[in-house]
Amino acid sequence: RWEGDVHFCCIHTALRLCLWSVWMDEYAKGTNWVGSSDYDKNSNTLGMLLDLGEGTLSAFQNGQRLGTLKDGLAGEYCWFAGFCGAGDLSIERGYHVDISKP
Repeated sequence: RWEGDVHFCCIHTALRLCLWSVWMDEYAKGTNWVGSSDYDKNSNTLGMLLDLGEGTLSAFQNGQRLGTLKDGLAGEYCWFAGFCGAGDLSIERGYHVDISKP
């Protein structure tokens, strides 16, 4: 059921990091992700695309692809989302974005 070395993956928008871990690790690992410099922290919308065929998690803003947060994903995944502070959240299936950009 749980394959690979990534069982949890999220984006820390304030630090512009992608954090991930396996369930047995005490601490999450984190790296800057390609495209994080294009992230507009004043925007109200951040989209994420989990592509199970390619094994990637990518970030989108204003309908444009910012970059890949993490690759090498395999197995089953569940969505979770949260805020450190206030905010509105929705999870939708089939977000329409331009996936052709880097």
